[in-house]
Amino acid sequence: MKEIIVSLITGALSGMGIGGGSLLIILLTAFFGVAQQTAQSINLIYFLPCAAVSLFIHFKNGFVDKKTALTVALSGCVSAIPFAYFAVNCDSSVLRKCFAILIFICGILQLFKKSR
Repeated sequence: MKEIIVSLITGALSGMGIGGGSLLIILLTAFFGVAQQTAQSINLIYFLPCAAVSLFIHFKNGFVDKKTALTVALSGCVSAIPFAYFAVNCDSSVLRKCFAILIFICGILQLFKKSR
């Protein structure tokens, strides 16, 4: 039953653009005892269909700058290879700390972000 509730919450947050995937990793590791590498793998599998649907809808509505999207996609593909290797080969506690630092930095940046 907890799994269904977590799925509904993270799905709803992703639909609103809040970053349900990051919440999914936290919930899986903190409440379900899933290893960090496994949680991040689940998040990547979860992210792919969400990203595909979002990209299709945004592209259809004309919200995608093709040049920027291509640049981001290419740089993401290139950087994914070494960081995937890092994630698979590093200790789970190190990966957990790196993820915590990333979430903390994102939170701080959001606090000081100027609204448009």
